[in-house]
Amino acid sequence: MNMKIMKWMAVLLALVMAASVAQARQRNVPMLMPERVEMKYMNGQAPSLELIRKAILIGCQPYGWVVEQDNPGQMQISYSKQGKHRAVLNITYDATGYLLRYVSSEELYYEQLDGAAPTIHPTYNMWVRNLLARIMIPGEVVPGSAVKAD
Repeated sequence: MNMKIMKWMAVLLALVMAASVAQARQRNVPMLMPERVEMKYMNGQAPSLELIRKAILIGCQPYGWVVEQDNPGQMQISYSKQGKHRAVLNITYDATGYLLRYVSSEELYYEQLDGAAPTIHPTYNMWVRNLLARIMIPGEVVPGSAVKAD
C-alpha cells in the first residue's frame, strides 16, 4: 500500500479515536436535583434562620463556592473550575432547612429536551453532593432525617 495513503489513514484513525474519547468524557447524566434538606439540633429543636445561613456559608468555603447574592432566606452561589467550567445555584432557606436549585452553567453541557429530565456533565453532580455534605455541620446541626423521631 502507498505510504501516503497509510499516513492519511493513520491520521484519520487518530482523529476518530480522539473525537470518541472527547465525547465519552462529555457524556451527560441525569442532573441531581436534591430534595429540601431539613435541619435540626440533635435534641430535635429547629435552629434559627441565622444558624442555617451560617451553615450554608461555612459549607460553601471548603470547595470554593462564592456567594454572589445574599438576601434573607435566599442566596445565589457559584463555583468556577479553572475559569472554564461554572455552575450557579440558588439556595432558599428558612429556620428549618434549605433547598438547592440549579440556575445556570457554562461548559457543563446542561440540556433539557422536550419534557425529559435535565441532563448535565457528571462533575456538576459531584460538586452539588460535596456542597450538600459540607452544609451539614456535625455536632451543631444535622439533617432532620438523621434525628431520631420520638
